Amino acid sequence: MRAALRYGKAQVVRVDDIADSNFLSLRSSPEEDNQILDLALSIQKHGLLEPLIVRVAEHPDPFGHKFELICGHRRLFACKRLSQRSVSCVVLNLSDQEAMEVALAENVQRRSLNPIEEAQAFELYISSFGRGSVTVLARRISKSEEYVSHRLMLLGLPKEIQERISRRLLKSAYATELVWLKNPISQTELLGEIEKNHLSFRQIRRAVRLMQDDGIRAPEAVSQVLDTCRKDAEVCAHRRLERKRFLVQRDSGESHLNSRKNRIGGQIDIINRAMLIVRTSLSGLDLLISHNASQDNADQDLQRLLFEERKIVHDMLDRLIAKKVSYRKLLNEQWQPWPIQNSYGVPQPRPVR
Repeated sequence: MRAALRYGKAQVVRVDDIADSNFLSLRSSPEEDNQILDLALSIQKHGLLEPLIVRVAEHPDPFGHKFELICGHRRLFACKRLSQRSVSCVVLNLSDQEAMEVALAENVQRRSLNPIEEAQAFELYISSFGRGSVTVLARRISKSEEYVSHRLMLLGLPKEIQERISRRLLKSAYATELVWLKNPISQTELLGEIEKNHLSFRQIRRAVRLMQDDGIRAPEAVSQVLDTCRKDAEVCAHRRLERKRFLVQRDSGESHLNSRKNRIGGQIDIINRAMLIVRTSLSGLDLLISHNASQDNADQDLQRLLFEERKIVHDMLDRLIAKKVSYRKLLNEQWQPWPIQNSYGVPQPRPVR
């Protein structure tokens, strides 16, 4: 409605001057609409919130109608039920093609048509203005050409299926997959299986391909699809379980690794303290050896003893350094949590030594 308002301002028009055009009536008869009473009550309480869209009639009919309705059939019918004498309208000067384009654009964007009503309106437009008008129509209603083509394909389905689509018991996307079967019997059979097993869009597509490629009937195709889906679900469930187990093992391994690192870090800290003590002792012995050597009456036996003790202390320092290096190697080992995968593609952790 907002798109149409830019063509002109709303004005008051007598209800008796408006002809309800059958050419542009895209929806089912308002008398069959169960929501018409709610609409009438809303208009009575709040007034007509959105004006009707009409065009000037080229040739007034014997009843004296001066305007032809483009959009708002339900609103006009509700106003008539309320015995209103005049309504607010946007009056446009449009050709038949332009009038239908405006009507389609308004109804499609407002989603006031069910898929079959849309398909019938598209077919009427194309039959009136040529096949080349599909591109024009798609642009006018801001939809893709594929959208228009898929809607038109629905008209090739059996009336029983079209009725379910109209009542929104079957999604139009599901129904489009049925079109590829061509055979009405196969289409009806598969529809029964869809309603019986509550098939998803992908399951319907798989079943259609099986029926086309293998030439099997709908029950067998659906049975194969459901079996495949069950197997896929089991594999997915097993993978989730394996993944969960792996995460538990990984967390346990990381916890153990952190504990080991903390333990090794504490041992290295003790070794560092011991090395400090030994180095201090070694420095003290070096001072004593130097002091004894500077004496005129140096005792050679004492000097030898001091050197022997220094070697013992130095060997102790070497052992501490070697031990520290070994601890450093353990601390710097890289634990790789994703080295291998099992048969289901789930990574397995490397055991921590």
